Amino acid sequence: MLLFTGDGSLQLTAQEISSMFYYECKPIIFVLNNDGYTIEKYLNVKTEDQQYNKIPRWSYTKLAEAFGGDAFAVTVRTYGELDQAITQADKERAGRLCIIEMIVADPMDAPENMRRMRNYLEMQEKQRSQN
Repeated sequence: MLLFTGDGSLQLTAQEISSMFYYECKPIIFVLNNDGYTIEKYLNVKTEDQQYNKIPRWSYTKLAEAFGGDAFAVTVRTYGELDQAITQADKERAGRLCIIEMIVADPMDAPENMRRMRNYLEMQEKQRSQN
């Protein structure tokens, strides 16, 4: 079982890791840590750098310990580290939950479609403000 989540989403639902231990679920959890609600930063074109899009920094790899469980937990910053973590998690997953925190260097990193949507929304907002 695989679970992909962002850092912001996980901060809203972290207690479910406790349920995973209780029900003996052992997913591999991939946490995309891009330092906040990046999608909201892209969609909110009227204002920049809103406080509500920033979130506190957590030690995601320590969540299992905080909930009293055992997990393979690692933080990665490169593709090579990610490959190694996936290989190790594949070995560990039968026995315990796995958490792979993926640090994104650029907090505004996003797919090209998201960038195009932002440009479109900015253009719309500019047209509205001119009228």
